[in-house]
Amino acid sequence: MTRPLALLLLAAVLAAPLARAQASTSLVLAAVPPEAPLAAGDRLTFGGMATFTADALVYGNTQGVPVTYTVTNAPEWATVVVSPQTDVFPVMVGAAPSYTASRAFTILVDGAPTGPDGALGLIEIAATATPTMMAGKPATAKVAVPIRFDAGDEPCPGHPEVQTALAILRPDAPAPAEAQEPPAQDDGTTTVQSSRATPVALPAAAVLGFGAAGAGVGLLLRRRRG
Repeated sequence: MTRPLALLLLAAVLAAPLARAQASTSLVLAAVPPEAPLAAGDRLTFGGMATFTADALVYGNTQGVPVTYTVTNAPEWATVVVSPQTDVFPVMVGAAPSYTASRAFTILVDGAPTGPDGALGLIEIAATATPTMMAGKPATAKVAVPIRFDAGDEPCPGHPEVQTALAILRPDAPAPAEAQEPPAQDDGTTTVQSSRATPVALPAAAVLGFGAAGAGVGLLLRRRRG
């Protein structure tokens, strides 16, 4: 066997473990969707986790494995920032056959002042972990988180939907009364009112009695003066 051929065979043997180590490198992102909707003009914060796994050759990265995060998709009614944008998976020299480490990140979402109420959208975060020595093949991952927009448009109390909801919750409650004009009174009564008094309805007979009494008092006064 010639010397050049022996060198080529040796290089192939040494490259095989490195190729296997590169193929085993992986990155996984996870995030829990927020339960509350994104309110207009408000901020929503929730967390995520990145997990990096690699072959034992990754232990050559004594300075750790850097990872970067990027927002690759966001609804038009939301502004999304991931923090931190860069991080490092720490690497401790050891004899384990494989390596696994996790790092937490935070997603901050600011709602637009206005937007379609009840709209659904997806927030997508991408990450890349890049070992710098030996098993230097980058590992990439993405995670998509659904989110709903709340424009804060609440119906007024007189809205039909509100009245229906109240009817379901309080079936025995009387229906709201509609404004009606008072009927005209024609029962033989006369209304006496001054500029400072509350209107009082008096029977016609009482009014006539007051008139007769007043006439009698006037006659008596005239007789005494005469």
